Amino acid sequence: MPRFKNKPEQQVNPLQEGELDDFKNWVPPCKVCGDKSSGVHYGQRTCEGCKGFFRRVEKAKNKIQCNADGNCEINIHTRNRCQFCRFNKCIAIGMSRSAMKYGRMTKRAKDAIYQEYKNDMCANDEESGPDTPSSIDNDSSFIQSMDPHHVVTTLSNTAHAFLSIFPQKEELSSELAGDFTISWDDFLADFNCKIEKVVAFCKRLDDFKRLEELPNGQSDQIKLIANRFFFVIIINLSRTLYHDGSFLINEKRVTEWMLSTVSFSQTNVIRTLISAMTQLSSCHLTPEQLALLSAEFIFQRNNLDVHNASEIDRSAMFLKRILILSIQQSHDVDDFVIKEYLKSISDSFHHAFSTFRCFCLETLQERNSAQMLPPLLRELIDYAQTPTV
Repeated sequence: MPRFKNKPEQQVNPLQEGELDDFKNWVPPCKVCGDKSSGVHYGQRTCEGCKGFFRRVEKAKNKIQCNADGNCEINIHTRNRCQFCRFNKCIAIGMSRSAMKYGRMTKRAKDAIYQEYKNDMCANDEESGPDTPSSIDNDSSFIQSMDPHHVVTTLSNTAHAFLSIFPQKEELSSELAGDFTISWDDFLADFNCKIEKVVAFCKRLDDFKRLEELPNGQSDQIKLIANRFFFVIIINLSRTLYHDGSFLINEKRVTEWMLSTVSFSQTNVIRTLISAMTQLSSCHLTPEQLALLSAEFIFQRNNLDVHNASEIDRSAMFLKRILILSIQQSHDVDDFVIKEYLKSISDSFHHAFSTFRCFCLETLQERNSAQMLPPLLRELIDYAQTPTV
């Protein structure tokens, strides 16, 4: 992929300087699990993990079985949970030992794989229904709304709203950098406080405010915040990410082993949170681009049951277009690569939110638990729909 034209603004505690970002290293995903593919293995585009898995399991395929219904979801997060369903997916996409290939791929072969994947994705977009964001993206009246003044105004207002509520933090001292004494209750309390900031950020977005004027608009606003507040919090926390995977809360560093008595579910929450932040930070987006991404996530409704779906989709698509244009200018990367990577970020964020919400729901079900959720967090988690990607 092309190299950056300009280096984005320095961020707090960035990943190691000079480290390659995922935009430049983007390749089509593995057909089995969605991880980065390393080439054609056993006849299909797969990652190293699925290549090795197929080689090992193919000889012992009669000894494996599924403990569920034989239809387990296989992705980068779940691929190691069920050998039976993972192997069946390998077979379903056409992997076979007779199609084995040896040696490194040539550049021409890599380019062919990239073009094949791009064509497949474009074909899927053309099959989108009339009410999908893809159809809105191709609508002529929507394209005409991308006038320069509207774009610049939206970019400026969104960035100001985000940075005024989530200001850039100063570089921390080495003494502070070694403090890991934050408790789990403090961790949840900080999330509860950040929800109020997310609400304030949403109220400063013009399209979000306009929802109040529409029928059932306030209900849609609450639903969007309840299902998307976590995404904005992840984006804000990613600006404090250290190279070792720790991040800052209340000027104290947090890691997945921050408590000696941390439970498995709590560790899982921290791990998925760090994974999502690491993926986002590898892009080195500017603060203005992070602001656009935050606003776009607020309107990224996916399967949410809302009353004003068309208006919400238009806002999401408009913000996404501005974000892509901004990244193209600063990073000099193919817009297709940007779209695919933004989708990957979205998937990672959804997975992190699903893990966090499951933990919160389990906590609420424990009647005698001394560890209660903060009030605002409890209210939104209870109101949110079951998240899906």
